[in-house]
Amino acid sequence: MTVEIVLIGHAGFWNRGCEAIVRGTVDIIRGEINDARITLVSNTAESDAIEIRNSLIQIDKVVALEDKSSREMLPAWLWNTINRKLRYSNMSADDYRHRDLYRQADIVISIGGDNFSDDYGTPREFFDALDAARHFGAKTVIWGASIGPFKADEALWAEALKKLDLITVRENLSLDYLKSLGVTDNVYRVADPAFVMESESPRSLPYNPNETYVGIGVSALIRKYFEKPEAYVELLTDFCRFLQQEGMGVMLVPHVMKTGSPANDDYRACQEIRERLGTTAGSALLTPDLNARELKYCIAACRYFIGARTHSQIASLSSGVPTVSIGYSVKAFGINQDLLGTQKYVLPYEDLSLSSLKSMLGELQKNEDSLRNTLAHRRDSTRAEARSAGSYLAQLLKN
Repeated sequence: MTVEIVLIGHAGFWNRGCEAIVRGTVDIIRGEINDARITLVSNTAESDAIEIRNSLIQIDKVVALEDKSSREMLPAWLWNTINRKLRYSNMSADDYRHRDLYRQADIVISIGGDNFSDDYGTPREFFDALDAARHFGAKTVIWGASIGPFKADEALWAEALKKLDLITVRENLSLDYLKSLGVTDNVYRVADPAFVMESESPRSLPYNPNETYVGIGVSALIRKYFEKPEAYVELLTDFCRFLQQEGMGVMLVPHVMKTGSPANDDYRACQEIRERLGTTAGSALLTPDLNARELKYCIAACRYFIGARTHSQIASLSSGVPTVSIGYSVKAFGINQDLLGTQKYVLPYEDLSLSSLKSMLGELQKNEDSLRNTLAHRRDSTRAEARSAGSYLAQLLKN
């Protein structure tokens, strides 16, 4: 009998971290539930469907989150709006539109990694989507997530979390936080699903394989923490010059590429750094056409990696590369603590400076061998932790 599984909370493959989560999640589900039929709800359904088809990702259907059709072209729009407001007054238009999808689903899984936090604003829409899915009869799951801490509505979200059928968290800091809220009975500690994603060589290598690289995972999001947005790019440019002076190559790694949105276009920030360097000698710029698996392949070629995007860090750590995680939320601290047994290699964004970057690089160089040994030792167990989410999901189906 086919098991209908719907994945929600997904932004789009323009965020290679979201892509890595989807790839890992599908791999985990397929490894545990052979007869699953997987539907992905996406903010960028059309472009995601192309990558899913080209990469042979085993997703059966892609559904657009929003209805972008003109209201004037939809005679039923007014009736649907009135019906929703009368019968489901608190339900969003998107969740109401997906009511049949939720009705047909055995399980609705909210992916996304850090949607259930205050890092990007209120998590209300993600809680509301799970509430709607439960209303229409589906079992509901939060998958491989970092959760909290919530600055507002903590008691409200605690009660919402208790209603879910299953919560899997990707680090112990989230597990401990949920315990502090009294959320324990439905919670299991796993690892981020992206840890199981394999790498794949690009058709043409965008770097010199004979060069020794320090990977710089650029995050346009970090700009907002600087008084002047250009200060972040200038800082990384100065650090790249230092690396080149020390005889090391620089690999600029974008991981989120949303054209037209400077706050979410890492590639644009990478281009600005490359232009400021004034030379391509000793530097490589990874391009937006590389998918998540190809980016991981390139990151794995680095001797060291210093990055801000969580899933660029996961790509690096899971490839055994000594890594500095530039952290702005619980996830960087939690993942490092669980994987390495320390938060020593997390650089809080507040402490970003040329001297702190040099110092952290020095720590990687000094402890390179022990870091590589630890990451190699933890690789298989971390992948097993990520895959354990599949067994919890299979058990939920039996209940």
